[in-house]
Amino acid sequence: MNVKSDFTYRIDLEQAILGACILEGCALPIVADILTDRNFTDNTGTGYDHSAIFRCLLSMYPKYAVDLLTVRRALPGHDVYLATLTSKVSSTAHLKQHSLILLQLDITEKFRQLISTIMSKSDNSITQVACTEIIASLEPDADVFDVIDTAISYLTNLRVDDLAIAQVRGFSTQISARVKKIKNLNGTETLLRNFEQLKPRTTDPLTSLAYDRLQELLKSVIATGSLDVRTAKVIMSL
Repeated sequence: MNVKSDFTYRIDLEQAILGACILEGCALPIVADILTDRNFTDNTGTGYDHSAIFRCLLSMYPKYAVDLLTVRRALPGHDVYLATLTSKVSSTAHLKQHSLILLQLDITEKFRQLISTIMSKSDNSITQVACTEIIASLEPDADVFDVIDTAISYLTNLRVDDLAIAQVRGFSTQISARVKKIKNLNGTETLLRNFEQLKPRTTDPLTSLAYDRLQELLKSVIATGSLDVRTAKVIMSL
C-alpha cells in the first residue's frame, strides 16, 4: 500500500467512524476510549476538519444528545458533509476494530514523520542509513509498536546520535500509556463477557450476588477507563 492509498484508506476510516458516532448514541464512548481528536486528520482534502468534528462530538457528550440534527446545529455549514459521513456507515459491528486500525495508522504516520525529521537534521551518515531502514520497515501490515521497539534497540546498538535515540524513546513513552490503557480495557471486557457466560450456571444465591456485584464493578472500570485501588480491593475480595 503506497502513501496515497494509505491516506485514502485512512480518510475512509475516519469518515465511517465519525458517521457511526453521529448515527449511534452508543458509538461515541467506544471510540473515545481509543481515539482523541488528535488521531483524526485536520487536512482531509475534503475541505472539512475531521479532528474539529470529533472534538465537537466529544464536547456535546454526554450533556447533549449526539445525532445528525444536534450535530448540524453545533456545526453550521456542515450539513451536506455530515450527511455524507452518515452515508458511509453500513454497520457499527466493527467500530472498535476500525478505531484501533485508525490509531495504528496515526501512530505509524507520526512515527514516520519523526524518523524523517531526525534523518533530515542529522549529519551522521550512520543515523541517516538507520532512519532509511526504519522507514522502510513501516509496512502497512507491520505492527508499529514492534517497529518502534526494534528501532530503539537498533539505534542504540549502532550508537547513533544520542538525540535521535532520546527522541524515539520519548515517542515510545508518549504512546505506551495510552496503548496500555486500551489493552487493559480489552482485558476487562473479556473478563466481563466470561462472567456473564458463567452466571447462568450458578444456582447458589450468594455466588449469584457476587457475580452481579463483580459485573457492575467491571462495567464501571470499562466506563471510566481506570481501575482505582478501592475497586480493585473489592474485586479481589469477591
